[in-house]
Formats: sequence, C-alpha cells, structure tokens
Amino acid sequence: MRSVTGPEDAGAGGFAIPLILMVLLAATAFGHLLHYLAHQELTVAQAERDLLIARLAAEGGVRTVAGTAAGLLAAAPVGDSTVVEGAHGQRGAYRVAAHRLTREIYLLAGEGMVGGAARAKIGRLTWALDAGARLSAFPAAVAARGSIALSDSALIAGDRVTAPPLTWSATECATQLPVADSIFPHGAVAESGRWVPPAATLEPARRQHLALDLSPPSLSLGILSLQDLAEVADITLGAAGGSTRVHLGSGCPATAAGNWGTPLSPAGSCGAYLPVVVVRGSLEVTGGEGQGVLVVDGGASFLANATFAGLVLATEAVRLAGDARVAGWIRSGDRVLLEGRARVEASACAGLRALSHAGLRTMRALPAGSWLEPV
Repeated sequence: MRSVTGPEDAGAGGFAIPLILMVLLAATAFGHLLHYLAHQELTVAQAERDLLIARLAAEGGVRTVAGTAAGLLAAAPVGDSTVVEGAHGQRGAYRVAAHRLTREIYLLAGEGMVGGAARAKIGRLTWALDAGARLSAFPAAVAARGSIALSDSALIAGDRVTAPPLTWSATECATQLPVADSIFPHGAVAESGRWVPPAATLEPARRQHLALDLSPPSLSLGILSLQDLAEVADITLGAAGGSTRVHLGSGCPATAAGNWGTPLSPAGSCGAYLPVVVVRGSLEVTGGEGQGVLVVDGGASFLANATFAGLVLATEAVRLAGDARVAGWIRSGDRVLLEGRARVEASACAGLRALSHAGLRTMRALPAGSWLEPV
C-alpha cells in the first residue's frame, strides 16, 4: 500500500527542522549565558575574596607595625615616614607607611596586596609614648595639687636636672637627653607661682611651703590611664582601700620578691631592671632601693633609707621622711611632704630611663578601635 504525503504534511516537516535548530541554538546560547554568568560570579567571588584577603593583610600589617613601631620609629624626626613591608597569611602581603605627625602621634597607612597588586588601603591614627615629650609636658620635677612642704633639713635639688643621678655613669642617658631639651623648663618647683631656677637649691632652714600653680596632676601618662598602666605592670600590689608595706630588696633575678631594680648598683645584674609597679591603696616603703615607674592609687610614703629612681605618681599625698631619697620626679594628687633629711633630686635622666619600658611605648589607636578609610 502506497503512502502519499500531502502538501500539508510536507509543510509541517519543513517547519520542524528550523524550529529544532532554533531550539538548539537557543539552548546553546542559554548554556553559554549560564557559563558566562557562572564565570562572572566566580570572578566576582574571587575579587571579593582577594579584597577581603587584601583588607585583612592591610589591617594585619598596621597592627604588626603598631606593635613594633614605638622602637622602630623612635629616632625618626617629626614629619618623617618609615615604610615596612611583610607577608600576611599564604597569599596576602602588606606595605605600611608610618608617618610621624607629632612626637607621639603617628599615621599608619596600610596597603593590602594579593598577587602583587594593591587592592585595599586603610589607615589608623596611633599614639606612642615619647619619654622626652612626656617629661617636657611637666613644668616642674615636683608637682602637687595641694602644697609642697619641707621641714628639718629636707631638700629639693634642681641643680643637676640633666646629669645622671646617684652613682650612675656619666654617659647614662647621653643619647636620650638631647631630645628632652625643654625638660623641667621652669626648674624643680614653683613658689606661689614663681618658678625656682634650675640651678638653685632650696634652703632647708626656711621650711618653705611651696604651692604649685599647676592644673591638678593626674595619674595618666598621655593617653595611658591607670587601667592601661596596670595592664602593663610588672608588679601589682595591694587592694583598693587597703595598705601595703614593703621593704625593697636587691636580690635577683627580677622575679625575686621585693626587687624593683637596683639604682644604687647600676652595673649589677638588676641595674637595668626598671619595672612598672602599680599599687592599689596606700603604700609604705620602709627601706631598700628601687627604680622605674611607681603608680599608687592612694598615698605613698618613703621612710628610713628608702631610695627610688624614676617616676612616682600618687592620687593622694606623697611623704618622704628620714633619709629617704627620690631621684626623678613626683606628681601628687594631694600634697608632697619632706621631713628629716629627705631629698628629692630633679633628674631627667632617671625619668627617661623609667619611661623606656617597652609596655609603656606600645602604640595605641586614636580613638580606640577606629579605622580610617580612603575617600
């Protein structure tokens, strides 16, 4: 039996083939589109990943430099920049330019890179303690919110402000003192608002009451609060509202009880140990020797032959009696009283050495936690 295809059947077959081809072409185009979109999505994902890696590298570089730049940039003059480069993780790298804006403020400008290309930029303002700047900020070696009183043969000496105190070498602080040319610019103390010249010593027999015309001293060192100082302290004593009595020893190693360094034996094994000591409540030092930075959240007394070299910060009164001696500088939130043969020797060198503590010179963000974004 013969089959005959009519004109209508032939037309349908003729349209089917182009239709199939069009469907195939459309499917192919759609497939290419999907592939293109997938590739684009992958490219975008890789770009976002690289941007994240670069951002983390930039932040990591800034944090790394912030942790080390206090020593790295200490000699750089204001206005200078130092560039530090390094790797971050397996793929990231960073370049950080540290710009010294003032003696204690830096701008850390970081670039994060992946594959050698800079992909992220970020910055942070930081603060790092500069010993010379801190000392220059204090108009006098002895500062008190209330009064300074001398009795008996007590003495405040301001005639050797830039000379090494006690038995220290004549070359001690020789490289640091030039940066502190304005240390104690008004002398050791101030009497009723009149500054005593640096070359003068006070006459003990006058039993003078010396009122300092200063803003109330605080326990802060720049932006370093009492809490910040406590966090970097080598020695922490006492409790709030309590009282601590200590007789300083000269035993080593540095971890020995009562060892705050040996300023009277600077060449000894603990002569270079200058701790940060934080005391909660009042403190009474009954003898011995120590050095560094002493922070007392209360009153501080130095008795008998107690000797301390460095910085004394106390929220309440500071008292020296007997043959007690402090070489450096004192800030009291109340008053300073010297009795007997007590002596304060204004010493920039002792202050500079005390503030060389690495924990004090660590950079801190301004304000805390903030990042600067390029615009």
